[in-house]
Amino acid sequence: MFNKQKIDSGDESINIQAGRDVHINSQFQFSLEELKAFLNESQTSLPALSIKYLVSQTFDDLIAIANRNLEVIPVMNPLLVENNVFTSLQELTRSESGRYRDLGKYGNNFNSVEDYLKEYPEAEIVEGRQGRFPYFDTIRSPEFEELEKLSEDDPLTRAMLDHKVHEKFPAALIGTYEHGCWGVPLIEEYILRGVWGVFLTITNNSDTNIIFEQLESETHLSQTFESTSKAALKSLAYTLPRAPIKPNETVVIPVSILITPIGGITTNEISRIPKFADGEWFRELSHQSGSPDDLEEMLSFGTLIAPKSISFQSQNKKHSVDIHDFDITNMYTINRAWQCGSCPHLFFTSDQAVYIRELLPDGQNTTVSDSFTVPENVKQFTIAELEDETTYIDSLYINDVLTAKSLKLDTGDSVSFFVSSGDTVRLQGRYLTHRDSASDAPFGTYRNSLINDYLNSNRDLRIN
Repeated sequence: MFNKQKIDSGDESINIQAGRDVHINSQFQFSLEELKAFLNESQTSLPALSIKYLVSQTFDDLIAIANRNLEVIPVMNPLLVENNVFTSLQELTRSESGRYRDLGKYGNNFNSVEDYLKEYPEAEIVEGRQGRFPYFDTIRSPEFEELEKLSEDDPLTRAMLDHKVHEKFPAALIGTYEHGCWGVPLIEEYILRGVWGVFLTITNNSDTNIIFEQLESETHLSQTFESTSKAALKSLAYTLPRAPIKPNETVVIPVSILITPIGGITTNEISRIPKFADGEWFRELSHQSGSPDDLEEMLSFGTLIAPKSISFQSQNKKHSVDIHDFDITNMYTINRAWQCGSCPHLFFTSDQAVYIRELLPDGQNTTVSDSFTVPENVKQFTIAELEDETTYIDSLYINDVLTAKSLKLDTGDSVSFFVSSGDTVRLQGRYLTHRDSASDAPFGTYRNSLINDYLNSNRDLRIN
């Protein structure tokens, strides 16, 4: 199903361009006009066919597609093929009305980590803020009764319980952290799996009608959840509807429903074009590389199709073209998330970078002070602005010596300083959010993902 290497696009001898994969995590998407313009501009020419994978990580868009509302698909004149994968998509989204699905949901409140461990002694402390969940204080597996309650509000959890796969493939974890906005010492958040809908799109860019005949594939037939790494793929040909496809029409073929690891996948951002929406949401276009390591933990729901080639007729001539594998390491993403309105983040570096905590936690629109002592073996600390806001550091002292002043960190900026064990650091500053924040939205999973992505993109933090 997946190709972990970069694929060269196209076969010029038959005028076919495979194109780059475009990952539509449109959780507040660009207008379709903007997306369509982007897709067209990503091509270097106008081939007879344009073949691309589109991946939607937005659950409300998947609901729309399952209900045959194709306006959310950013291609020209989409024509949907309804196959086994489409049937699975309808099952997964049944009885849903198009609402946004958070990847985190709040649980209960507690006074401290110590109190939490008394209640749940099986919970694991996230030692040294390392591993997959650096933002959380503790991690545990939910009990069955908790999953049942969660399934009332989460369609993926409900489906995993219905298919009785929750013991083989955990549906969620529960993490805890301090909720400074609410003054809660410790709050639970359910960390969920994401849902990707993968679609093969084939656009007729010629000036004549074409007729598709057969899609050759390697397919794993299934009606439940399975590990993609263990899928038994077998050669299978699909006969496509022989209706003429007019110029500028696009055939959209569902090829898989993928379930991401709990907490999402690790990505390395190559480039980003931020665009912001009004209110409590933000959106941005990014070119990202997903981690191949996460593939081992991905699941599929229902039939999984790995397209290999497609045959078609054009002007009474038959043609066949190979289809490149879906490449998780080279994706464009449209991102949607809550405006969290958080503060800058602190990282220590010895042999590797480690997440520590948030800085200036009470400093939204207000100048406040913060301080910390450098522990043993730490050679450097970094202040990073990962969220949709700007941080202003008025002054920063190391061992009572003014080291920096009037620093401004916009989204994606960071600053690093060499230090020694035992050094004391004091700073004054504030942060301003770019838009209204959604103070009631679960943000632990989202921030954990931001921190993981930052660590993955900055394995060797150094002073600029």
